[in-house]
Amino acid sequence: LIFKLEVAIPTAVIDQKTEMIFRIFPNPVKNTLYFDIPNGNEDAALSICNIAGQLVKTLQLAPGTERTVSMNGIDPGIYLVRFKQGELQKIEKIINE
Repeated sequence: LIFKLEVAIPTAVIDQKTEMIFRIFPNPVKNTLYFDIPNGNEDAALSICNIAGQLVKTLQLAPGTERTVSMNGIDPGIYLVRFKQGELQKIEKIINE
């Protein structure tokens, strides 16, 4: 007899947790980027960098709020949005049109 045991370990637990506490929309962005922090009890930081890694904008955010960021005056292109709240961190790519 030969037994084969396969164990699957979920690797996206952190992603699911950050997905619940942070979301940005729309993507691609035309003029205004919206972000939502529905959960959590800590302040958060949001930073937007261009593809070269240069910081374009940074914000301090309170939990449980929906906010906007004006993308006017920011050149069209690909940007990375970094969200950090406590030990949770998420980086998401956006396109500014």
